Amino acid sequence: MVVVIDMEGIVGGIWGSEIAMNMMIRGIEGAVIDGACRDSYETNLEKANVFCTQRTYNHVYGRARGGARNIPVHCAGVTVKPGDIICADDDGVLVIPYEVAEDVIKFARLQLEEDIATRSSHYEKLGFEPDATLERNR
Repeated sequence: MVVVIDMEGIVGGIWGSEIAMNMMIRGIEGAVIDGACRDSYETNLEKANVFCTQRTYNHVYGRARGGARNIPVHCAGVTVKPGDIICADDDGVLVIPYEVAEDVIKFARLQLEEDIATRSSHYEKLGFEPDATLERNR
């Protein structure tokens, strides 16, 4: 499960190191926040999957109100519905609507296979040692 939060312009970081670890203990895989996070250094060390549109040192205490669970959330210009698939890495966050996920995953797998083949050829020509990005079962 991934937590998706729209801060609605509230200034301050709602997610930090302690909250990230607490959620990890509860089985939460990560958080996507249209707003600020704190404790970037610590959350990176803890391998907490936190993706946000801003970073800050400020807390949000007293400025946020509780929200709802399992409802659509408008986050950074995208509507995320319960059940949608969220993929994220250093380059950004991708939301795949549940109703088209199977087709998107099939297409993405084909693109990945083509990319691995092309880059494998480049690695060989350049004398690079193969690395984990060339593994087919990632």
